[in-house]
Amino acid sequence: MKSLQVADSVQFVLLYTFTVLDPNSLTTRFIPNINISRIVIIYLHGLNSAGSSGKAAVLSASLPGIQVISPTYPAHTAAKAVETLTQTLRPLMEDENNADEPSVMVGSSMGGFYGAWLAQRLRLQHLVMINPALQPWELLQQVVGWQYNQALDDRYYLSSEMVADTRQYAVEPNPEGVPTTLLLDKGDELIDYRIAEGIYQGIGDIHCFEGGSHTFDHMEEAVAIIAGIHRSLEEIKKSANERE
Repeated sequence: MKSLQVADSVQFVLLYTFTVLDPNSLTTRFIPNINISRIVIIYLHGLNSAGSSGKAAVLSASLPGIQVISPTYPAHTAAKAVETLTQTLRPLMEDENNADEPSVMVGSSMGGFYGAWLAQRLRLQHLVMINPALQPWELLQQVVGWQYNQALDDRYYLSSEMVADTRQYAVEPNPEGVPTTLLLDKGDELIDYRIAEGIYQGIGDIHCFEGGSHTFDHMEEAVAIIAGIHRSLEEIKKSANERE
């Protein structure tokens, strides 16, 4: 497979889900470079992952009828990551055709970190963070060196300076900001779940699960929570339309 330099390009993935012959089986297709007219769930992958992340596929397969978009972006290069995501998502979020559509952003690990930054700048109704890396300038210093992104067959060097650059994109939780839900595995071997729990205590809706790992082993519960959030937003939209 040819190596992809993700710092110089962005892959945009739209996941459609459809039922095949087996009524209990779902197949997911990945369709790149497509114009999207309706936004519902945006998924942001973590470090050394891609838009074809397993979590994005699970969300799409488990929530039939709900569109999921999942951009690939250079999570290891903070300035390029936020630039890529902003340039990619802002036109979609600000499109008048999408103005009334419930928009939920789901970010895993570094995706949660960037999601918190984007939530203060884009028109979102809800932010969900899964095992978020909220202090990457400290966490990633432990893994400075050569990295391999298997999803993209890409090898790159993560420098101490690149890690330090993430600090400028840290945000303070705002009780008056975008409603936020945290999904945390207590067994996360890379990030102490109590960091995120402490930062968002009294501000976000926090769900802590026994055991698990940084990969996050409770996607079934996560899907149910995200589906509930989407359902609530749809009800709010319906009520608003009825009042009009």
